[in-house]
Amino acid sequence: MNPTETLGRWIADHPFLILAAALLLTIASLHYAQQIEMQGMTTESMVGKDSPLYQLFDHLYAEKFATESIAVIVEADDVTKPEILRAMDRLSQKMRQVPNVLAVTSIADIVAEREENENGVRAIPTQERVDDILAYPANLPAVSGMMPDKKHTLLSIDLPITLNEGPLREIYQETSAQVQISQFPPDVVVTVTGEPALMQSITEEMAVSNGPIMALAGLLMIVALLISFNHVKWSLLPIPIVFLGIVWTFGAMGFLHIPFTIVSMSAFPVLIGIGIDYAIQFHNRIDEEFTKGSS
Repeated sequence: MNPTETLGRWIADHPFLILAAALLLTIASLHYAQQIEMQGMTTESMVGKDSPLYQLFDHLYAEKFATESIAVIVEADDVTKPEILRAMDRLSQKMRQVPNVLAVTSIADIVAEREENENGVRAIPTQERVDDILAYPANLPAVSGMMPDKKHTLLSIDLPITLNEGPLREIYQETSAQVQISQFPPDVVVTVTGEPALMQSITEEMAVSNGPIMALAGLLMIVALLISFNHVKWSLLPIPIVFLGIVWTFGAMGFLHIPFTIVSMSAFPVLIGIGIDYAIQFHNRIDEEFTKGSS
């Protein structure tokens, strides 16, 4: 008797033990699947950390020179109005206190710092004084870079590029919260954007869309199996096998701390295809054994 036949007979003789083990594994997988970290498209998703290319990027560029920014875009009829600049200055000072924030720059900072240097008090002055400060020749390059016209301006929050997904998400959420409490006038439109905000939005969209995508994939798989194997007694047998395989895979990802990225998502169509193929082969073997009268 070969080893595989011995294993098969042992499994056939202990069905409740196998079912109990599968149930425990499924429960554990459901628990660990909740610990999966969602990530957008990052350098680590595409290049291994042991790669010379990644090490040069990480040690020579990212750690010493590179920064990234969260951009807060302010839109109004006139963004140089003192009440708008006061709200921007409140936002700037709050964000400077957030851990991992390197710098915050805006036209409000230019005006407030100039006023502090000349009068000893950091404040936003009258409209006439604001126009004079923004028109200083020394300030024109910075002002033109942050305010292309009177209706739009930018507040930039500089961050180290070495931050991972967790701190970036916290800073993005803190920025959005501070925008709400900075008392911008009602007619002012404030938008939090930039690469960290974009990656956070992509990650959130991935998390939201995973459920409908998996449900649609399951529905289409059922339709395909019913059409292709309608002559078979158990045409839907691949469904629970593939479902268990996906649950166990998610559990393994959570247990091994493998993040869910765009790259890892591409493995699931392969997993589903292999699961269906395995289930069909399993079904054929069962039919073959029943035909021979074997157990």
